[in-house]
Amino acid sequence: MVHSVGASKEVEILERRARWFLESAKTNLEKGRYDLACFEAEQAAQLALKALLLRGAGYTPRIHGLRELLGHVATAMELPEAASISRELRDILRRMDDAYFSARYFPTEFEKWEAEKFVQTAQRILDFCERAGETS
Repeated sequence: MVHSVGASKEVEILERRARWFLESAKTNLEKGRYDLACFEAEQAAQLALKALLLRGAGYTPRIHGLRELLGHVATAMELPEAASISRELRDILRRMDDAYFSARYFPTEFEKWEAEKFVQTAQRILDFCERAGETS
């Protein structure tokens, strides 16, 4: 049975899972498991953004795209830095979205450089969410 928890507890859970996914992505990158590292980096970024939205705007959209989530953060929380990150990292964020879907539905392989970039990008998003969450 799944139990519903309060919003602040949900934020804590999402933030914790985001950190764990990023930690696991780093471990899988080191071990040469690039496909898993890419998927986990995307999950870390997605969960961190959803936690930030829940904390600062009171909702979590049922979407998965990182650029879309950053757009929600920029608009709902009036944080233009989110839009800047989305524009600056447009191509890598699109590729990270691909990792989300391909891990489930397609036999796609990712290379080391991609896993490194994904982990780097996820770390940047988690750092941004942490800073933004402190001010919300």
